[in-house]
Amino acid sequence: MHSAFSLVLSFQSAVVKMLTIIRTLLEHMVLRSMFSMCSNKVLIIVDIFNCTLVGKALNQIHNTTFCKKLVLWHSNGVARIILCCGDVGN
Repeated sequence: MHSAFSLVLSFQSAVVKMLTIIRTLLEHMVLRSMFSMCSNKVLIIVDIFNCTLVGKALNQIHNTTFCKKLVLWHSNGVARIILCCGDVGN
């Protein structure tokens, strides 16, 4: 019984690691595509740990600069906001 339980735990750990790797790879792909869209190569990455502030932060940034924005939500309640600000290429 104990070995079956530890097998389940190790399987869950492996799945979590695999999902973390996939998420990291996807984030890198998104960053590359955002970087290629920015003609002036200005990328801003903001991690917000209080998700109630995300809307306020996006509105504040949108009111001050021209940005293409992408919000990545993480399962732990953190929002990563990726912004391409300034001149945006076609």
